[in-house]
Amino acid sequence: MLTLKRSQASLDAPLRAAQAIARQRVVEVTDTVRGKFLTRAIGQELTYGEKEAQAQAFLAASPEPQEPGTEYGFVFGEVGITADTPRAVAEAVLAKAFAYRAHIGPMIERLRLLAGKQINEAATVSDVEQSVAEFIEDMGEI
Repeated sequence: MLTLKRSQASLDAPLRAAQAIARQRVVEVTDTVRGKFLTRAIGQELTYGEKEAQAQAFLAASPEPQEPGTEYGFVFGEVGITADTPRAVAEAVLAKAFAYRAHIGPMIERLRLLAGKQINEAATVSDVEQSVAEFIEDMGEI
């Protein structure tokens, strides 16, 4: 009788495949949850940064600007959409930026990194699946 012996790499293949799939799932879920708070469009990050800079400059200006000008285009451009006055727009932009930077963004990043660590350290396919399930549950609470 012929006995075949599988290599360690062959034995580890199912776990490695599950880990690769799990890592991709973590990326997808992270992107979806971030999408609740940030627009996922090319260049949008630059727009958010510019809006925040203009909002800060607007609120720091004295006297308060009454004309849009190029330095406050985003602030004045959102009057009647984000809020009814340029000051209220600037305050809303800064409040959203603060909330994301101080709370939401770090929470998402911590959960993403923790899931990656757990997936990398998993000893079985079942451990990988459990890590992903916990990650998805945690992200669903954001």
